[in-house]
Amino acid sequence: MEFGGQYLTMLALQEERESKLLEALTKRKEWMEMRIGRFTASDINRLLTYAYKDVLSSGAITYVNEKVIEHLTKENTSIKKTEDMKRGNELEPEAISEMEKYLGVQLQNTGDDQFFYKFGDHAGATPDGQTDTLIVEVKCLSNKVHFEYLESIEAGKTLKEINSKYYWQVKFQMMCSKKETAFFGAYNPSFPGSSSLIVLPLRRDEKEEEFMKRRLNMAIQLKLQKINKYES
Repeated sequence: MEFGGQYLTMLALQEERESKLLEALTKRKEWMEMRIGRFTASDINRLLTYAYKDVLSSGAITYVNEKVIEHLTKENTSIKKTEDMKRGNELEPEAISEMEKYLGVQLQNTGDDQFFYKFGDHAGATPDGQTDTLIVEVKCLSNKVHFEYLESIEAGKTLKEINSKYYWQVKFQMMCSKKETAFFGAYNPSFPGSSSLIVLPLRRDEKEEEFMKRRLNMAIQLKLQKINKYES
């Protein structure tokens, strides 16, 4: 009887794990499908180069072409797993927990429950976590890069100066989510004490959002022209 009870408990736990895994895989598939053909926060910086010019750079046009291909083929081409990304995925739950402690909040929509904010029909963003009033984006950097961040912040540099890609990623997330405040976090548990977590606050900026919208609209128009050309 005791053995039978233990077996049923193990079976129930296995079924629960399989159910959670299936749910996570389903959400991941839905997330990937929502991104197809959309300009997203993680690559929005590619549209924002040469701010002093009112034209799309060659790199921006390449990004537009990638989105056209996704639309035509219904296949996502923008997610490429790297060693840094694998490291980030492994450490992200721990990083989110550290951010919660630092900020004194409980973050929602983290991990497999992240929320994709659509921005019109052609763009969107997925923060790593959020509350009703703020969003967070965390990066789990290599030892070398994390140290470089520590040194740069000590020297008074801003996130925009340290890594403009991450800066615009967070700024675009804020615009898509309509959250006034964001916190960028860089986490590396190999570093001692408070040096393991770097937290930088950011606020929405109307001029920056006007610039992002202008470049985004240019990219959307080019994307639609190319789609119409190859779908006609």
